[in-house]
Amino acid sequence: MSALRNWIVTNLKNLLPSAPMTIWSDTNGSQFQQLTGLTQEELMTKWYGSKDSSGNRSGTGTDPTFTTCTSFLPIFASKVCSAGGLAGKQLRPFKLNTENGWVANADGASPEAGDFFLLGTAVHLEHVGVILEVDGSNWSMVAGGAGGKRFQHDGVKRSALEPMPGAVMGWLDVDTYFSGWVSPSADIYGDDDDDDPYK
Repeated sequence: MSALRNWIVTNLKNLLPSAPMTIWSDTNGSQFQQLTGLTQEELMTKWYGSKDSSGNRSGTGTDPTFTTCTSFLPIFASKVCSAGGLAGKQLRPFKLNTENGWVANADGASPEAGDFFLLGTAVHLEHVGVILEVDGSNWSMVAGGAGGKRFQHDGVKRSALEPMPGAVMGWLDVDTYFSGWVSPSADIYGDDDDDDPYK
């Protein structure tokens, strides 16, 4: 496994040391915000609208179907860039299939630990995340979007090894996408503090 893949896997396993395990927006708020850029209150506003002077919500949010599926991966990708001395990349989660390093799930292709996956079809994209382990036809993954509006919270989840989902469009080969990445000698915040959720 390349140094880059090892960094990705090690940092995600340190973040989520057991499987299955979820970092929830309402119980692990600070860590969840670092991972997704969003707070529990911001999620509730997206789902149910802002609070009025009495503390009641309108019921009509700005994005009622939103989950952090698409916010975790770009933030994590930016941390990978920072750690390896690369200029920031604007990763578009549901456009992984247009990025350099895209591998379609066809012709016997197989992903490796650390790759970024995309589930769905060309007309109905479903989910994105990071492949943590590959064991034959089983995967373990880390992804946002573990909850949603009907649960009234969201989460970043590490799954146990499970059968590969049926709707895998493909994955981003991280060694190609992050070409030039150099293994860091210090934590990605450039200090020794414990404020880095990816250590």
